[in-house]
Amino acid sequence: MLSKYIDLANTAEQVYDEPVMGRVLIIDGDSFCYKASATSKKLTTAISRFQQEVLTAMFICKAETAIVHLTHKDSDKAGRHKIKGFKEYQANRSGNSRPPLLHELREAVCRSENIRTEYTCQLHKVVEADDACMIDAYKYGDLGVMWSEDKDLRHTPYPYYDLRRQEIVQAKGIGSLWYHTTESGN
Repeated sequence: MLSKYIDLANTAEQVYDEPVMGRVLIIDGDSFCYKASATSKKLTTAISRFQQEVLTAMFICKAETAIVHLTHKDSDKAGRHKIKGFKEYQANRSGNSRPPLLHELREAVCRSENIRTEYTCQLHKVVEADDACMIDAYKYGDLGVMWSEDKDLRHTPYPYYDLRRQEIVQAKGIGSLWYHTTESGN
């Protein structure tokens, strides 16, 4: 009976690829916090779900390490709200309710006792998480892989995990365009 489990363990090494040496997953973690806090009643459960999201993304992208960027509730967001424009900055988001544990979770997952050794976590008060992700994309270059549900981050010239295609892609030249119909028909 034990030999069966030893054989399974030996084949697991063949099934799962090793992480790419030096690869850093750059994560816009705000969406992970939304998901984890929206599906949890207790902070400890939300923390665990957030950690699982990060580790899963690392596994999918074969990353050795990860940096998770989060936007603090009091972030200045690089002063974007001070720019006069046609529509108030993020006005389309007003009235949307946030999960009750969201802000508490963002702070909790950045505390040392909740960070796993595989990744680091940064809570930003000056810039938004997506700004910090783009800064890190340029810092790490081809060793970094961007992971974000924010479509604006597709404009990185460096590797990006395309959630729709479920693969790491990299821009060639000016990029590409395609039509995509959402489930709602848009």
